[in-house]
Parts: sequence; structure tokens; C-alpha cells
Amino acid sequence: MLFDAKLGHEHWADATSTATYVKNRSPSSCSSHTPWELFFGRKSDVSGMRVVGSKAYMHVPKQLRRKLDPISTAGTFIGYEPNSKAYRVLMDTGKVQIARDVTFLEQPSAANKAAATEAEQANNQVSTGVPDNPVNVQEHNSEADSTGIDVGPTYLTDSEAEEEATQAATEEAEQAAEDTAATSAQQPQQSRFPQRERKQPKQIYKAQAAMATELEPQSCEEAMRAPDAP
Repeated sequence: MLFDAKLGHEHWADATSTATYVKNRSPSSCSSHTPWELFFGRKSDVSGMRVVGSKAYMHVPKQLRRKLDPISTAGTFIGYEPNSKAYRVLMDTGKVQIARDVTFLEQPSAANKAAATEAEQANNQVSTGVPDNPVNVQEHNSEADSTGIDVGPTYLTDSEAEEEATQAATEEAEQAAEDTAATSAQQPQQSRFPQRERKQPKQIYKAQAAMATELEPQSCEEAMRAPDAP
């Protein structure tokens, strides 16, 4: 327990007390009842049991903190307080504090992780039928294929399967790009603006154009001989 929780040997007393606490509330092989139930005649409440060594955040009351202070203090759960529903939390300063308002961040132990990984691998092997070492099977099949003897299916490793999937996706993307380019080339290019009939300007536009083209008088005599001269 101390090794799994990464605690020092100085916490052997808490580890012994916690092991006794858990064992008294666990069923045994000789009876379907727990020692606690046989002794007290009622079932024990195990809803408050936690994993030893888990990260514990102890609540700090409002009377002991200021406005900007944190509302909890981090520590490590090391056991249960006897004759109480409180927990024993080891703070970073090395002091053990007792509190009931504690939030836990439980993590599975290393042994549980290893057991879960082995069980998952066994289930995958049973469901898919893939052997533990597909690389060796593939090499063996390649040797057997050279002799012309069928030895069964060939399994690919994860890297080879990922490489094949990537290559297939690349080929599909290139094919889609070629199809799009061919479709665009077959379709005629449409004009950005609508085609409309150009009409000849009306008489008023012709008059304005004629007036705009009249020459200005170059001398005083030409100005006096003009039709609009006074």
C-alpha cells in the first residue's frame, strides 16, 4: 500500500490502520458477511471509501481565508480517522490534517492499470483472432508463400495498416481533384455580367454630343460674329 501510494515508511501506522479498516468491511471466504456486519449486526457504509494515495483537496472555511485566497488546499489521502467520518490528509508541509469536506481526484493504481491493459489485450485477441505478434506471422506467411503453401491469413502491424489507410486516402483525394478539374474544363465559362442588347442613344444624347463638339471662338471678331452674340 505504501509503495503503490508512493508514501514513505514513516506512514506505516496509517497504512496498517487503513488496511484494517478496509478488511473489516470486506467479505471473507468463510462467510458472505463482512466482519463489521457480524460484529455489529448491521451493514457498514462503504460509500466514503477512497483510494489511498489519491490527490485530496481539503476545503478551507470562509473564516480562515480572504477574498482572493484559494478555497481548497491540496494534499494526499493516507487513511481514515478512527471513530469518525473524517479523512486523514497529508499536506505538502508534512503535517497530517483531519477534515470531512474533502474532494478526491482518484487515479487507478499501477497494478490495476497493468491488469486492465492485459485484460483488454486478451479480449481483443479473442474477439479479433489476431495473435500477440502479428509481425512474426506476416514474415512466416511470406516465407510460406514463396514455397506455394497457403498457411492462412496475413496480419498487418499497426504502422503498416496506418500507412495503407493514409495511401488510400491520398489516392482518393487525388482522384477527386482530377474529376473536379475535368468537370470544370467541360463546362463553358460563364460571363460575369449578363449579356444585354446595346441600344443607340436617343436624340437628346446626339444634341448634347453636337453641342460639346462646337469650337470656341479664337478672337474677339469671331465672338462678335457668332449667332448668339448681342
